[in-house]
Amino acid sequence: MSTAAAVAATIRQQIGFGILASLGARDFRHGNICATREATPLPSMLFNATILPMTKAGRGTAARTMSVTISLNLHDYYDITVSHHQRGDRYGHLPSVIHFAATDVDADTLPRLMLALDYDGREVLNPRLAGAYAAVAA
Repeated sequence: MSTAAAVAATIRQQIGFGILASLGARDFRHGNICATREATPLPSMLFNATILPMTKAGRGTAARTMSVTISLNLHDYYDITVSHHQRGDRYGHLPSVIHFAATDVDADTLPRLMLALDYDGREVLNPRLAGAYAAVAA
């Protein structure tokens, strides 16, 4: 098993099946992936999730398939990026819309943060679950 595969298996275990199921997680992949454009490639897990997007008017009503990237950074914490394609971007030429991004997330906070994404309120994250990250995401 490669390092990236071992890291992806650990991330999946730390998040837990129930939380991944609540996000509608599917198409799991792993490899040395960058969470952001500026980052160096690190062992990561990538999956698609069904999440309500934020629009100009607030929370959207139709769920979108979003790409969730969780990377193990050099400080032994996780960097998380949740993004989706812009409306009308048929061929992937436009830059992705960042729905949520966080750096230096510890393993204990990771499941709560993932569950906080499954929220239909005015904020990106459920403030009761996200704690300090809710203020950063707003």
